Amino acid sequence: MKRFLLLALSLLSLHCGGGSGGGGSSTARIAVLTEGIYVHTGAGSGRVAIYEVGDGSLLKEHRPLFAPRGVAILGSGIAVATDGTAIGLYRPLGAAVLHEITPLGFEFLKTVCATSDPFELVCADQALDRIVRFRILDDLSLDLVFDAPTGRSPRGLADDGQGGLWVACKNGNVGVDAGLPGFVVLHSSVDGRELARFETPFGCRGLALDLEGRAWVACFGDQKGAGDPGTGNLSTVVGLDPFGFRQEVEVGRGPFAIACDVKGHKLVSCTVANELHRIEADHTVRRGGGWPVAFDAVPELARGGCTTVALDGWGRIWVAFKLAPFLAVVDGETGALLRLVPVDARDRCETLGDATGYSLALLLFPSLDLDFDGVGNLDELATGTNPFERLRRAPGG
Repeated sequence: MKRFLLLALSLLSLHCGGGSGGGGSSTARIAVLTEGIYVHTGAGSGRVAIYEVGDGSLLKEHRPLFAPRGVAILGSGIAVATDGTAIGLYRPLGAAVLHEITPLGFEFLKTVCATSDPFELVCADQALDRIVRFRILDDLSLDLVFDAPTGRSPRGLADDGQGGLWVACKNGNVGVDAGLPGFVVLHSSVDGRELARFETPFGCRGLALDLEGRAWVACFGDQKGAGDPGTGNLSTVVGLDPFGFRQEVEVGRGPFAIACDVKGHKLVSCTVANELHRIEADHTVRRGGGWPVAFDAVPELARGGCTTVALDGWGRIWVAFKLAPFLAVVDGETGALLRLVPVDARDRCETLGDATGYSLALLLFPSLDLDFDGVGNLDELATGTNPFERLRRAPGG
């Protein structure tokens, strides 16, 4: 059975402190739709390509009209990519561009997330400190649902499917504003108004939601003053909900992106340590038995700076790297490295949050059957089958 990797790659130079070290860097982003199907946007090769994961052979390619920065997959199956001022709509299984749009009045729409409406999306404008919700109309144009202020330097986004929109706000630049706290802001997903604000350690990056409706945010810290907690060099994951729950967990240096699975685990990529950590359902960090996963022990990934972490329908973890031209596929139970998938050496991978089809099925549409096989999404994930299996076999995939 073939497994496909969809890579959407293009030239860009990321700025405004978006890289793991806070300086300018070329980056790429990935989102998982199903087992082995990736939407990959970013730096270097300037193409959209579908790869056969097993041997890396190129199946299809397309050159987009703009340089995408963020990516998400909607419940309608449409992949959405942003490049700061433009938004592209793609059909992942066919690598087809549906439409490319330039919304007026926005400066840096860098991150994007799906919502509980299969034709609506939310973007964060990191220059204007705003969140913007759009609806895709029948003619593939975008209708503005709301445009609302949020905290400074918004990064990770997640819709909880219950009327809430969570935003991780970095609140400054590494090495300059490390004395400031970070924030997680809870907005109404209907009209964008702010409902609550939670203080966190400095440098919020990725954010993901678990089955309890709690938000988990990776707080990167300053990382400039190694070993000195007084400089803001803390490596913390914080769990929050609107009802008083708060849990702080120390992980490896530089927590960047995070994903939550159906068993209550939080998978955290620690960029500076180049490690993948697993926080258990009881909020302890797993040690031993293959955890944490130390990528420096793998020659191809040494000093690669792991960034993206995302899940597929079989409980495997896909990890991308800023400085290593591979995707690592890790067993979600044992932490064993299952496979290295080569990507274009010109591309460096980086993303925020859990922009995966897994969380789409888990949180936003748990009671639906996205692949129309008679088994609901949540039931498929709980039993280890793929909620997108029939989509993966669709013509053109």
